[in-house]
Amino acid sequence: MSFTWKDARLGYTVRKRPPTPNLDLERFKDLFTSNCSDIMGKLMTMDHRIKPVFPVEKPVIGHAITVMVHPGANTMVKKAMEMAEPGDIIVVNDWFDRNNALLGGIMAEMAAAKGIAAFVTDGLVRDKEELEEAGVPVFALGLTPIAPAASRPMGQINTPISCGGIIVHPGDIIMADNTGIVAIPPADAELVLERGEALIKKEWDWLHPEEPGKFAIYDATNAELERTGCEIEPGA
Repeated sequence: MSFTWKDARLGYTVRKRPPTPNLDLERFKDLFTSNCSDIMGKLMTMDHRIKPVFPVEKPVIGHAITVMVHPGANTMVKKAMEMAEPGDIIVVNDWFDRNNALLGGIMAEMAAAKGIAAFVTDGLVRDKEELEEAGVPVFALGLTPIAPAASRPMGQINTPISCGGIIVHPGDIIMADNTGIVAIPPADAELVLERGEALIKKEWDWLHPEEPGKFAIYDATNAELERTGCEIEPGA
């Protein structure tokens, strides 16, 4: 069998947006990424280097449209924007590329017109002021004025990807805030909500003891020190 560069590249594919569960994402409004990270055993939390380009007022929540690109190239990002539905979050595996921006002010304006909820990438972006003016939250590895790489359309849309050190599947629930980004598999959503409600109550009880200033967390800390054989000087 012969091969030419006109043949289809293996893995070069665009898949349709997956069906998402009938779940009211507003139910997550009282949770933050720290809560969800705790509930999921400190897993499904992206690398700390991925930060909001500008501060967000509240957590952004939406279903993932996943994108894998050739480092620094954004052809597939633009195709994903066309496919996205209002409220979706475009999550891009850019391989921690430090050379080219994947998107800037123009694409942010287009995303705002489409109702896209946010962009998340382990790559770079540009046009900070224009991104903020467009109002679509962007979470990225950093900023650069260098434009996206040209003529490198290879990649995938709506396949499982790695972004920020975790695996993200198309349709996963993405929560992003000023602290970081977590991905929640839809199959775990109800458990996260249930345990989140219990966690919020537990934390409230910690901070509102019957005897002011006598926090139960201190007792738990001392018990752990004793259990593990810590030598505590009397009066400490």
